[in-house]
Amino acid sequence: MKIYTKTGDAGETSFFDNTRVSKADARVDAYGEVDELNSFLGLVRTKTPEATEQALMRTIPRESWLHVNELFIRFGKDLCRPIGPRCDACSFSEFCRYYRTVVVPTAAARRRATRRRRA
Repeated sequence: MKIYTKTGDAGETSFFDNTRVSKADARVDAYGEVDELNSFLGLVRTKTPEATEQALMRTIPRESWLHVNELFIRFGKDLCRPIGPRCDACSFSEFCRYYRTVVVPTAAARRRATRRRRA
């Protein structure tokens, strides 16, 4: 599905409040990082980065927003990466939706396959 906004690109994008910013703006990167991290962890269930932001803002106390955002970004870059997440080094795995639905079933399938080969 293609969406045409007729606002042109010119290396810019707009936020949900229609503010135009450069695609190189740190906020664009931060929204993406936080949204991807949330999709792995399953803290809130939303369909867009904007909805994720709003849901997290309702969940996390306002005085913690900057601190939590920085933690999310660092966590997303160091451990919970979109490609090659380091679940083995993560202390959040028991709460993580990705770990429960992807990593654990995959590991169990590998163990079953190894047992079959040995038999």
